[in-house]
Amino acid sequence: FADELTSLCVKIEEEFATLRQDLTDLIERTATEAAAHTTKVQNELSAELADLRKQAADRDAESRMLFGGKLKAQQDAMDEAHRQMNATADEDRSNVKAAVTRIHEMLEETRNTAESH
Repeated sequence: FADELTSLCVKIEEEFATLRQDLTDLIERTATEAAAHTTKVQNELSAELADLRKQAADRDAESRMLFGGKLKAQQDAMDEAHRQMNATADEDRSNVKAAVTRIHEMLEETRNTAESH
């Protein structure tokens, strides 16, 4: 009976090790994917902002004087888009961090449950 119990404990510990590794891999993969997505979105929006800024800079002085109000509105829109991009990136990072924290909590709960049995 003791050998069977020891064998069962070893198997359980191996399963927990596998689960722990799987969860760690999932966390790392999710974090990497979120970071890649965030970087992609930031790069796309930055490129769009750079393009809009270049277009505004290419206008001549007369056009800027005539359309000064429109240029200011465009700059404000670009600034707002940049703020939104940063807010989205911050939210993505926060969501990933919360998910990772919850997965770690679940892993600890599982480990504690296993240790108490």
